[in-house]
Amino acid sequence: MLLDQLRVLIVDEAGATRQRVAAMVRQAGVRAIHETDREDEALSTVTAHCPDLVFIGHCPDCAGGIALVRRLRASPQGRVPIILVTRHEDLWRLSEAREAGADEFLVVPFSLHSLVQRIHKAICRDPRSGGHGRIRLAG
Repeated sequence: MLLDQLRVLIVDEAGATRQRVAAMVRQAGVRAIHETDREDEALSTVTAHCPDLVFIGHCPDCAGGIALVRRLRASPQGRVPIILVTRHEDLWRLSEAREAGADEFLVVPFSLHSLVQRIHKAICRDPRSGGHGRIRLAG
């Protein structure tokens, strides 16, 4: 799968962080990007547009992001790959997020290379791809 064929949803209360993630995702070649700062809009977007990947932004205590991961996993489209963007490197927080259903983590600050690696790992884990979700850079 080419990155420019992915449909991505980015959810983050912090506009600056959401815009930074979106800019990096665009730089990686993704063209179909939807951004929101609201959980209810994120849930309706996942239902209506079936994104290939969801980024959930960091929260001061990480609880809000983990709660959204749980709600997405409980939804009918619950197997969409999720990358949690966090400032936390605390193992217990990452463990809690993994248990909630996050597929990958991206620790702020991050590089384009790290972002593409996390996308690749999340897509390869996606059961909809049969574990064969290969991605290639556009161009």
